[in-house]
Order: sequence, then structure tokens, then C-alpha cells
Amino acid sequence: MTMKEANMRLATLAGPNDDIKRLKDMGFEGVQLMLDRWNATELNLSDDEYSEIRRNFYINGLQIVALSGYVDFLDGDPSIRIDQVKKALIAAPKVGAKIVITWGGFKKPGMDIENARKQVIEMLGQIMPTAIDNNVYLAIEMYDQCVIGTPKEIVTAIKTLKTDNLKIVMDPPNVFKQSDLNRIPKAIDEIVDSAEGNIILAHAKDMLFKDGNRELPYAGAGQMDYPAYIKALRRVGYDYFLVVEHVSPETIESAKDFVLKAMQ
Repeated sequence: MTMKEANMRLATLAGPNDDIKRLKDMGFEGVQLMLDRWNATELNLSDDEYSEIRRNFYINGLQIVALSGYVDFLDGDPSIRIDQVKKALIAAPKVGAKIVITWGGFKKPGMDIENARKQVIEMLGQIMPTAIDNNVYLAIEMYDQCVIGTPKEIVTAIKTLKTDNLKIVMDPPNVFKQSDLNRIPKAIDEIVDSAEGNIILAHAKDMLFKDGNRELPYAGAGQMDYPAYIKALRRVGYDYFLVVEHVSPETIESAKDFVLKAMQ
């Protein structure tokens, strides 16, 4: 799959029971599908049910860009987490998705980060054959609260496993530091460049620093420089979907318009 199939387009997160027609009427062309909002534990549908979900989005002109398969690799039984992600990778082509998105293992107090990082890489190694067999990419969403969460950490995992089926979901607010607020465009360039060409999908939300804390509101409600973000993505050859997230029914149109303006 090439990421240069068309000009950059807008997607958002949606489930099978959401108002699909409204999303299309608003100008979205794709969705990151959520069969279970926060994790990959509910992927137990029949093939006919998966086909019906795919059909409902298709007839409304929405491409299923990716499937949410979020798990915390460092919470609970590792074999269960591995099986959950494998189930998502098997389900993805049934709904027409080529990407499954997950986390890189959340940090815990007192955790030996280096050992935890090695553990997650080992788990990813057990998952990769399923991704390859199903012709699907497993993409880790950047998040600095994870042991494998920065672009450099994800790239290290990719190189360690020597695989083309492990990729990055670009999402600068998830790793942005308050100390870089005085150099936002440059910091965005550095974040995008550090992915080393492994961006398979890009998310679109914002960041807002208050009293030393980072909030992650919808696009346009924070300090993110979206023209700089779009420019950086295009500079490295990314020309696929931007998934507008962290929205509500009341804010989704505002966020969409904000991102769309930056794309023009």
C-alpha cells in the first residue's frame, strides 16, 4: 500500500453505530474504526457482521482507514494482550482496513523502563507474523507515556525486528514538551523527521500547556501550529489521511474546519 494514493484527506474516529451519513456530509472521507472504544477486547464478530460494517461505511462514501486495536502490553497477562492484537490484525482486512493501531506499553511507577521496552519488543516480534500473513500494518501511536512511544523508540523497535509491517502513527502533541513552545515549527520538523519515513497514518488534535500540565484538546483549541505540521508531513512525502480526534459532536465540525484550512 502506498501512502500517495491521493491528496491528504480527512478522517475521524467512528464506530458502527455512529451517524455515518453526518460524517460524510461534513466532508470526511474516512474513519479510524472503533469496534471497542478503548481496546481490542471485543473483536468477536462473525465474518458476515464484519462485512456488513464495511458495507455500511462504503455505501456512505467512507473508507475504513484503520482499525483501533489499543492494548497496554504491560498490563495483565502478556499472552492475552498478544492475542488481542492478533485478533485485531485478523479482523482488519475483513472491514477493509490495512492498519491496526495500538500503544507501546504504558509506563508504571517504579518500572524498569529498559526491561519493559525489551519485553514489548519481544511481544511485537510474536505479533508480526500475523500482520504479515494478513497483509496488514501494525502501527504504534506515539505517546511519551509509553515505553515505546517516541518516534525514535518506535524506529528502534522496527529496526530490531527488521520488519516492514511495524509503523508509526504520527501525533506530535502526544510527545511535545513545554520547553519547545518557543520553537514549535522546528520541534514539529524534528518529531516528523525522527520517524525516518515510517509514518503510516497521522492524527490531528491539539496540545495545550497549563501550569506545567499538558492537555490534549481537539484541533484548534490549543497551541499546535497546524500549517507547520501539514508542511512537515508533506515535506517527508506523507499524503494520506489525517484522523481528526479528541472531538465531541459539538466540536467535530470546528476541528475539521481548522485542520482543513491548514491543509489548503
